[in-house]
Amino acid sequence: MFDHSFFCPHCCYDAVFQFQAAYELNPKTPPESKEALSFASFWKCGHCFEPISVVSLQPFDEAAIIELARDGKYSFKFLPENVLRIYPEARRVDPPEHTPAAAAKFYRQGRINFSQGHFEPCVMLMKKSLELAIKELHSKAEGVPARKLEQAFKAGLITEPMYRWAETIKLFGNEADNDPIDIPREMAEDVMAFTEVFLLYAFTLPAMVKPRPKA
Repeated sequence: MFDHSFFCPHCCYDAVFQFQAAYELNPKTPPESKEALSFASFWKCGHCFEPISVVSLQPFDEAAIIELARDGKYSFKFLPENVLRIYPEARRVDPPEHTPAAAAKFYRQGRINFSQGHFEPCVMLMKKSLELAIKELHSKAEGVPARKLEQAFKAGLITEPMYRWAETIKLFGNEADNDPIDIPREMAEDVMAFTEVFLLYAFTLPAMVKPRPKA
């Protein structure tokens, strides 16, 4: 049994996967040929136990292929640098560039919870990411998060559309915090979209237009 580490597209963890089986995709390649062989290999996540399929290119003279059965199943030396595709494709969980580390941490956790179908914690974590982003923008702001947001807006640190977006996130976040009703997927998607745009405008774009030091 072979093990290999992948980023799991199901649970969004860097997990150890167990090799299950592999099938040659171009079996008509003659053995004397030095052409690369393409394989579809199947792996099971050690965290959530969901499967993935990896299409990889194995150079014939490096593959160390061992035929296990006449039905075409193989065990082989897995070469990660030759990976062509992984199914299903992994969902992006990283925040926009230049997001402060504290806000980025909760944003990433919110994305992971969403991918696992946990919409209530997703919304709460996005709310926390937003609060930490506001604190980074205006460290002198005081009071409850809503008050800090208002102070950042009045100080000209965020635009009016950003302020309105953040208010929307805060509303959803309070619902997830205090109300036991289920948060629908669509609401969580809206919260993530608002948070992403907020972080993009607050941190990514200013960093992109920041004057570069003269050589």
